[in-house]
Amino acid sequence: MQPPTSTIKAPSQASTIEPLRALFAVCLGLLLMGMLGANPVADDGRGSAFSFKANANLCGLIEARQLSNPARVDYDSLLEITPEVSKIRAGKIAPSSAEGARLMAAGRKRVLDACKEEFTVSGHCSIWKQIKRRDGSEITDVTSAVRKRIAASLTR
Repeated sequence: MQPPTSTIKAPSQASTIEPLRALFAVCLGLLLMGMLGANPVADDGRGSAFSFKANANLCGLIEARQLSNPARVDYDSLLEITPEVSKIRAGKIAPSSAEGARLMAAGRKRVLDACKEEFTVSGHCSIWKQIKRRDGSEITDVTSAVRKRIAASLTR
């Protein structure tokens, strides 16, 4: 009589390696896509030479990897010199009232328009309310130039 033969076979080495190869290929592909910038999420400044918040951009480029020569302004001081904000202060108008909201919007538009004019002639890639270099070197401040543009817009 012959001993019974087993119908269960040990898995071959090839059948255990194939799923591992596929997993490795998927992981490698995901890693390469991340390194090549295929990530649809916008860069918020981490890993670039600049530190900023996206909502601090007034005009120009906003992607951190595109920035080369940004400028900054003291936005609050520019807003204070507009006739609209002066009218709010002089007339003691509540900024949250309908008239105050209209005047604040007009003042912000005046500052933004002056920043856009300065942006087009100055050669900067963008103008920001707040932006810093990670290495600590200074960002060009164009507040005085924008202030002159606001004053010039009042005489037109």
